[in-house]
Amino acid sequence: MIRTIYTSNGHAPLGPDALSEILNVSRRNNARDGISGMLLYHRNRFFQTLEGDEAAVNACLARIEADPRHVSVRTLQTLRVETRVFSRWRMGFADVAALQPDARESVFALAQMVDLSARGVVPDASLNTILRNFLVSVGASHRAGVE
Repeated sequence: MIRTIYTSNGHAPLGPDALSEILNVSRRNNARDGISGMLLYHRNRFFQTLEGDEAAVNACLARIEADPRHVSVRTLQTLRVETRVFSRWRMGFADVAALQPDARESVFALAQMVDLSARGVVPDASLNTILRNFLVSVGASHRAGVE
């Protein structure tokens, strides 16, 4: 099993109806494909974690990359894992503002790191540390029932 974390920008800002449509389709497809994960959307940026069989996760990511609602899809990390962080959710969702403070700060740190690296600046903190903090803090929000 693998876990992939990616980020992308929306082609255009998405309202509640468009986000709901994305979630409904994602949850249906992920249930079919045995994928779990978490989607965060904030200021026209997506952060998503996908967990499952390697072929299924890669096929899902390929669909996302081909989706015209996404631009600048960037895989931040793909790891082989034994357990899922988001095992209860076919696709959890949270507005960043609704997250607990630690998780919100983690998302902002990740966004800042992605922005800096896109401009060719290597941040002081390592990507792995930031991603680990992201998973731990957002996973804690997940366990607390944010959806």
